[in-house]
Amino acid sequence: SSKLEEDFVPSASGDVDTADTEAPRDLLASRPKKRTPTGSHQKSSVMPSLPEDTAVNPPIRQCVEYVGPDTYSPQPELKWLQDILAQGEAAQSKKISVSVDALQQMHLSHMVAKLQKREQEQLARRGGAVTGSSQQGPMQRSRLQGISIQFLVDEFEKELEWCFPDDYHATETFYDLSRMIWGDRSHPIDLLGHASVADEETGKLGVSLSSAVAREFPEAAGTATVFVSHAWSCRIKDFLAALREYCDSYELDMSRTFVWACFFCTNQIHGRPKGEPGSLAEVNTIIGSVGTVLCVLHDFRVGSAVYLRRSWFLYEVFIAAKQGIGIDAALLGPSRDALKQMTMSEIDKSVVVDWQQARATISPDKQEIDEFIGAGHDEFNEIVHQALVIALGKVSKRG
Repeated sequence: SSKLEEDFVPSASGDVDTADTEAPRDLLASRPKKRTPTGSHQKSSVMPSLPEDTAVNPPIRQCVEYVGPDTYSPQPELKWLQDILAQGEAAQSKKISVSVDALQQMHLSHMVAKLQKREQEQLARRGGAVTGSSQQGPMQRSRLQGISIQFLVDEFEKELEWCFPDDYHATETFYDLSRMIWGDRSHPIDLLGHASVADEETGKLGVSLSSAVAREFPEAAGTATVFVSHAWSCRIKDFLAALREYCDSYELDMSRTFVWACFFCTNQIHGRPKGEPGSLAEVNTIIGSVGTVLCVLHDFRVGSAVYLRRSWFLYEVFIAAKQGIGIDAALLGPSRDALKQMTMSEIDKSVVVDWQQARATISPDKQEIDEFIGAGHDEFNEIVHQALVIALGKVSKRG
């Protein structure tokens, strides 16, 4: 065991290329001290997924296999690597940077594994399903229908200008637009013809905007490939610009990238029928079926982050992280430029998640999510925080 403990800390040699980025002796001396592994000394059958070409040092991988993800958390190693990058001593070595990325993902996997283990224990004690988190059956294809980013970027604003020639301006937010369209739900404005089409399930006039797009512009609708989590307080023009930049950054075909966003893809005329169960379960299933979550943020910095003060957005990130689904971020306006100048350590300190301070427009929604989280606020906050830091880190590195 002494060999394991000796090798447990990251080394500036080995996988990290030190030919042009050698860590100074004082930083080497500051590496995290050895820790005694706890728990069963058997290889875990569950191993955090790590790319083979990353610069994670073999001793770290060895320790994870030895201890298992339920008892191992790489926070000391992660902090050591972040300190090197923050001080500039490693000249932004790509290999060390990749080590930070991999360790962050490992840390998130560790937290999710702990949570899932606790839920399984609760399930065994109760002999029933874990509230709000159980896997749902297949969802109707129509519920997963999205709108292409190409249509939103090229045509949606034109439709708004045509429908509201005197009222739609570049400063309009989704809240403004919702009042313009559905301010009087008994007589909604027939944008894209959505108010004059009968709903297949209820027979009532009025469908989602995505359903109307599928009817009038079939090529602009398809099974969603990206679940978009965003605040209705953001300006429509900024939102569309963020979607375009996201596609450009990841080299996605805008005509084949279909987004699911609540504003467009839920029936805003009739809403959710009273007493309909499983709003959380439905969101869980949609996120799991779509497979990628894109967080569109005004800002991420403490004090300015509207996104981080909204219950639904935090819940959506949590569910994606818990299901192991990819989480990306797109930023609006000046915050995007600020992010690109920040180190991972600075990003980590800037993102503050506090579920108890979050709010929902509809109070029962907040209560329902509260019941789902139960007493696990700290776990919830930590998982959402880590997931967002990783997503923002990807944006920062793409420049």
